[in-house]
Amino acid sequence: MCAPSQAEWERLLTGCSAFLFYGMERFMSHVLLNWLVAMNIPKCRLVILLDLVRSQQSYQRITNSDIHKSCLRIALERPTETAMLLSLTGVGSVIAPQWYTSLEENAERLETLFENLLSFGKTTGQTVHVLQKGGSHRKRDSIKMEVNSHSSPGDKIEEQTSCASSDLPAAHPSVFNCVLYGLPNIIPM
Repeated sequence: MCAPSQAEWERLLTGCSAFLFYGMERFMSHVLLNWLVAMNIPKCRLVILLDLVRSQQSYQRITNSDIHKSCLRIALERPTETAMLLSLTGVGSVIAPQWYTSLEENAERLETLFENLLSFGKTTGQTVHVLQKGGSHRKRDSIKMEVNSHSSPGDKIEEQTSCASSDLPAAHPSVFNCVLYGLPNIIPM
C-alpha cells in the first residue's frame, strides 16, 4: 500500500466535513507544508489525527526524510504546530495526541472517539473529556462493582464512603495524551 499523493490529500481534505488520519509518525511528515498552508478547507470541521506511532520501519523512513528538512520545518510538524496550521486552513477542531503512543492505545482512542461522537452524538469537547477520564472511570467503576458484590446492602454505604477517590491509583499519563484544539462544540454528522 502506498501513501496518497498531494492531490489525493487535497481531494480528501476539501471534500469532507470530518477527516481521520490513522497512521505512523507525524501527520505533517506525509503532506507538503507549502501545499497545506495554501489550502482553504472550511468545510472540514473536524480533523482527528491518530498519529505519532513509531515502528522500526517508520522511524527509518522519518529519519531519512528529516535529514533533508530544516529545524524550523521539523518544528512545524509537532502536534501543537500542526493543529495551528490546520486551524489556519479553516478546520474547526483538531483532536490529536501530544506524544508518541502505541497502535493499541490509538485503536482504543479510535473506538472511544467513534462510540462517543457517532453513536452517542457527543460534542468534540465531551468526547475528549471522556478520553481523559477513561482510565480513572474504568478503575473506579471496577472497584465499586467489587465492593458491591462482596457486601450486604447495609454495608454498601459504609464501604463506598471508605473507598475515597484518593485511595484510587493515579491515572496513567496516557489518558491525557489526546488533546482538543479549537471548537469544543462540533458534532460530526
